[in-house]
Amino acid sequence: MSVLEKIDSDFKQALKNRDRETISVLSILRSALKNEEIKKRRENLSENDILGVLRRELKQRKESKEEWHRAGRIEKEKEEQRAIELVESYLPAGMTPDEIEKIARGVIKELGATSSADRGKVMGALMPRLKERGDGALVSKIVTDLLMVKK
Repeated sequence: MSVLEKIDSDFKQALKNRDRETISVLSILRSALKNEEIKKRRENLSENDILGVLRRELKQRKESKEEWHRAGRIEKEKEEQRAIELVESYLPAGMTPDEIEKIARGVIKELGATSSADRGKVMGALMPRLKERGDGALVSKIVTDLLMVKK
């Protein structure tokens, strides 16, 4: 079952169960996917396109959660966390920090990077190897930490 089929199936089940929160999140995902189809002028999106839309939606949810946290709106923050968990359930498992660090060390060694000035070069070579399975912010932090230690 493709990701899109799973989302549609879960949406129908949420409608039957009258699960308003899940219906709301899945409606937004379905709308974002439909907008991407319109934008790309295609009837069917590739799995990579679908995963890209889901990652974008996940990033927006995480940013919203942070905003609710700063505003002290705990209930809204919890709602966003539940939405984040739902969106993440449709994405392939990400890499652990240890896995990212191992690959990053290899790239740093391969490029001969020695300082934080080489960070962009390392990130440029590293991100394609992770194939979008590593969170960009986490990868950036790991690379920065590794290059700081190398000084």
